[in-house]
Amino acid sequence: MSKQQTSCIWNYFDISTQDNSKAICKLCKLTLSQGGKDTKSFNTTNLVGHLRCKHATAFTNFRRESKEKQESEAKQLTATIPREPRPATIEAVIDRRQRFEFNDQRALDWNKTIAEFMALDVQPFSVVDNVGFRRIIAKAEPRYQMPSGKYFSSTLIPQMHATIKNKIREMVSAQPSVSFTSDVWSDPSSCVALLSLTAHWITDDFQRKQVILAASPLEESHTGDYLGGMLLNILADYNIEKSATHVLLRDSGANMIKATRVADIDSISCVAHTMQLVINDSIMSQRAVKDVLAISRSIVGKFRHSVLAQQRLSSLQESLGVPKKKLVQDVQTRWNATLAMLKSLVEQKQVLGAYATEYELPNLSANQWMLINHIIDTLAPFEDATKEVSDSQTSISVVLPMLSMLRRLLDRKHTMSEGIMTMRKEMLTSLNKRFVCTKENRKIVLATILDPRFKNLAFDDAELAANAKQWLQEDCIHVVLVSTERSKEVMEPQ
Repeated sequence: MSKQQTSCIWNYFDISTQDNSKAICKLCKLTLSQGGKDTKSFNTTNLVGHLRCKHATAFTNFRRESKEKQESEAKQLTATIPREPRPATIEAVIDRRQRFEFNDQRALDWNKTIAEFMALDVQPFSVVDNVGFRRIIAKAEPRYQMPSGKYFSSTLIPQMHATIKNKIREMVSAQPSVSFTSDVWSDPSSCVALLSLTAHWITDDFQRKQVILAASPLEESHTGDYLGGMLLNILADYNIEKSATHVLLRDSGANMIKATRVADIDSISCVAHTMQLVINDSIMSQRAVKDVLAISRSIVGKFRHSVLAQQRLSSLQESLGVPKKKLVQDVQTRWNATLAMLKSLVEQKQVLGAYATEYELPNLSANQWMLINHIIDTLAPFEDATKEVSDSQTSISVVLPMLSMLRRLLDRKHTMSEGIMTMRKEMLTSLNKRFVCTKENRKIVLATILDPRFKNLAFDDAELAANAKQWLQEDCIHVVLVSTERSKEVMEPQ
């Protein structure tokens, strides 16, 4: 574009497509000359004169636009010219050395930033007393006087909590349907017990959202009635109507089951927790397995409680070319931790054998090592399934396909010992018993058939697939009827 064409006059004219020396007025479509036949002689005099004589209002706008453009270009040019630094005034020097007043906006901004740092990074209130942290703040802003930890704990953090809670209350109470997860957390060492409640919903653009509503301290016996009352209080605090509660995910404890009944909330048992019960019913209850686990814990315990033993183990790992890893100590209430312990023992089997030739170490027989391998093979699919259902993006639509897969694996014929096959049969029996109500759960079934990955292929039998289709049709009819009734209410005169 030429220099002339950058003029504001071109907001009112177009260049002729047939002859570029001509311009066409956008207002009256008159063709005017640009002042010559070649680009060097082009000018906008005729065009400006036409606006002045024929279109007075447009001419006034053109002059205003040209003036604004000139002023803008002048400012840009001035900004690109380096300026000589001005000497600091006495007032500026004093201001840089003077401490902020407590209510100074700059001090308040720093207070808010540090409070957010504590909340987001789960820092203790005493962090403001740490020498290193105070040095960083003093280096960043020497004029800022940091308040005490008590000020943050009693004033700023509660204010921040109230603000965020109000925002969450507005978001959650506006949702037409909300699901929940809840559990009781306890720490005997600190005599603290909490009831957590997390809300989950889907936005209009199908984005999954979740937010923790409460972690309320429990001050009475954890009965179903007490927990149910606590749940109702939390829902009331966030203005969540009963009609908006979709389903609550809980463990299989009798008190939590009763709590959801007291709160009148539809609930589903946690699949991962139920799977823990299945494994405890079958594998972990076997005498041979208990003996293997007892010896395995003794082996791991020797290296966990002896620095010299761990150092010698690391030396043997390096000399034998085995990955330098510590043995995993299991937690008896978590089967996946027990599985991790057995895996770590198998991985370090060669090193443990070398260590046992030099030092005393609990011994596992060849049959027991074989049993450990079979336990790992049996539990590995359950570990994968647990990770799948525990993922934050997982839907309950995976439950039925996952259970179907586990049943087929447990029912498969293997060239294993009779004891291992018996253990797998007991595991399958417990799986079917613990999850017997899954196929009758309308929410799980409908979620499965609506999932495009599964549809009706995830059902083990034709009767369940037929029930799923019937339930889906019934729900669709219900949605149509409700929508029709609402439309009638809107259309009826008040």
